[in-house]
Amino acid sequence: MATRSGTVFLLIVLAALSQGCAQKAKAIKVGAAQFEVESLAAVDRIDGLRVKETSTTLRTSEQASKELIELVQGDTDGISLEDLRTIVDPAKLDLSESESEWQSFLADIREQHTTFTAIFASLEKGSFLARESVKEAVPYLDKLVAQLVAFAQSIKASPPEFTRQRAELALDLETIKGDPKASDEVKRLRYLDVEKRLRSLGALEAQTTKEAIEQSVTAAKLGVELKKLLLAYDQLSLDDINEALTVAFKVAGHITGFDLSEAQAKADQVLGEIRADSDIKALFDNALQQVNAARSEQ
Repeated sequence: MATRSGTVFLLIVLAALSQGCAQKAKAIKVGAAQFEVESLAAVDRIDGLRVKETSTTLRTSEQASKELIELVQGDTDGISLEDLRTIVDPAKLDLSESESEWQSFLADIREQHTTFTAIFASLEKGSFLARESVKEAVPYLDKLVAQLVAFAQSIKASPPEFTRQRAELALDLETIKGDPKASDEVKRLRYLDVEKRLRSLGALEAQTTKEAIEQSVTAAKLGVELKKLLLAYDQLSLDDINEALTVAFKVAGHITGFDLSEAQAKADQVLGEIRADSDIKALFDNALQQVNAARSEQ
């Protein structure tokens, strides 16, 4: 009877432990899922930044008509179908190869995030084996954090310029300058209008840059905090994990809402943290090289 009672007691203890482990695993899973959300949001921001770097505004019907006339009058080599397409929609210039390479680069990063999150998909079901899955996740997390900080540093070091929109403004200045029918006063007013549009464009570039850096740093910071939990998983209770995640979410959330210079300072701060982590630092240099190469292909 005593043996049977001891067995029942042992089963109860094991069940309680299993439930506790399952809850811990579920909490970690929540943290991993939130890291994926923030990280993919960063990738989307970065992709949006790229689009604005390489896109242009559509021509109005008046602009298209004017450029068509100028093209015909100044043509000496023949007008191609590509010339006509460009007048109607300059965004359709041949960027297919570089854009394909860029999207392939981002798709690979998104897949890495999906792979990382999948490690935690059934974590609570095998609660006693969770520690092994948690250990397995750390190298994946290191690489993802390194990539996020690399994006932030690359954008900080080489802020984007919306090249095609700037080119349009430069063309407008040349058009104004060469207009023989416009008086000096009319030209002056038109120059001022171009200057106003250039300032607005500069403000848009700064805002878009800030948002991309902020989101990348937010995700990276959350990843740094998540790694601390993964490494200490065996020693932490459910309450410890929940409290740490609450703090991590709050800290990451406080990164947004600054101006561009402050966002850049936050990026430097997180970079300092990962440089203190030898595992991530070793990955960062390679990630930065890959990011810079991908961004330079336009």
